[in-house]
Amino acid sequence: MSDGKTPLPLSFIVIGGSIAGLACAYSLHRAGHEVTVIEKASGPECRRGAIRSPPNMTRILKEWGLQSSLEQMGIKNARINFRQCDTGEKIGTIIFHDQIMKAFRADYLFLEYGRLWSLLHGLVTEAGVNIRFKSLATAVDPQKPTVSIANGESLTCDIVVGADGYESVARRCILGGQTRGTVDKRCNFTLTVPTRVMKTDADLKYFAEAPEWNAWLGNGSCIHGHLGSNDWYTLYLVIPSDAPPDFRENWDGECSLDQLKLDLGQYDKRLHKLMQMAETVVPVKFVSHEPFESLVHESGKVLVVGDAAHPIPPHRDLNTSSAVEDAMTFGSMFSRLTDRDQIGSLVTAFEDIRQPRSVKVVKSEHHRLDFLSLPFGPEQKARDDGLRAALELAQLDWDSADEDYLRETWEDYIAMFNYDAREVVDDWWTKWGPVMRRASVSQKQT
Repeated sequence: MSDGKTPLPLSFIVIGGSIAGLACAYSLHRAGHEVTVIEKASGPECRRGAIRSPPNMTRILKEWGLQSSLEQMGIKNARINFRQCDTGEKIGTIIFHDQIMKAFRADYLFLEYGRLWSLLHGLVTEAGVNIRFKSLATAVDPQKPTVSIANGESLTCDIVVGADGYESVARRCILGGQTRGTVDKRCNFTLTVPTRVMKTDADLKYFAEAPEWNAWLGNGSCIHGHLGSNDWYTLYLVIPSDAPPDFRENWDGECSLDQLKLDLGQYDKRLHKLMQMAETVVPVKFVSHEPFESLVHESGKVLVVGDAAHPIPPHRDLNTSSAVEDAMTFGSMFSRLTDRDQIGSLVTAFEDIRQPRSVKVVKSEHHRLDFLSLPFGPEQKARDDGLRAALELAQLDWDSADEDYLRETWEDYIAMFNYDAREVVDDWWTKWGPVMRRASVSQKQT
């Protein structure tokens, strides 16, 4: 289903050529607008590592015509396994039964970041979106609006969209300066390992082939991992550590685990083997924030999407999907533009729709990360006992499963995965669209 195209195209500048930026650019172009993407990198992304595409994201990608590509390159997530950190014993599991995945109307996929980026890059370039590499945004003037670039250029447009990540220039513009947060004591590391090497080790062959997400629950830390494709396995370390000054909130750097002296002695020996096989190690510092007060500048001409808008910890279920939801919401909303007087209302509607969702997602993802990385003690023991007690129930087939167990296990996942960004816009438009159209007609008659 398509929203159609606006009869009144606007000009947009999207800061950031990540998946968030490309998704937003494509959605806006699809709605009939003119879009320029500015990206600081010198050329197309070649970042390794996996991402997860839960059903709320996969549905949108399918609508954009990517179903065939997703079927070829995606790996369906069959389950999440919770493991004891030292022995690797499975103490809990969540199975993604066919029955509930059909109800979600889309699969939960593991994807390689670089391959999804290339798919979206292909969509936007084929559509004619202008992508400018080597263009670092240094400032945003919300009144004109104008984006200043490091080479001295200034670009003007009708609306600026900041898809520029945790260290967002656009967000500083919206909130009036650098936002203050708390540096999380847990550093994040992304390791990529070739599966061809893993398959040569009997201890690791299983992980190189199983379409599962495994999480080892440590003392105030966790290590989790899954395939990104048949060729690469991605391992995520969430480990207490003093972040060196050169660690950033983006994924631009690499490091060596040997240099960091991380306390990993508590972990399964198989993980140590896996870490030694890693070809890349990317560190990310996370600065924790409460959900931001606003996603839109008071002028209505600058807004943020993706990681710039949603302070979700790195490597969670809903980082990328939140960005894709933003893109669908914004493009769908602005496909309905028929009068310039409606611009402010549509921008406000975007924030009214996305901000409550952001608050719920951020809360859910922080809760789940904290659940995985509890310090050893009474709370951790209660968690592990609960997982073990539920393990037998979890492994039953769907029809035999206990109703109370299913409700408790799936309540949060349903709220997160069943969200349909298009339906939310359609519902908003059904309620408020006629009011906006009447207001536009009334203003022209006075």
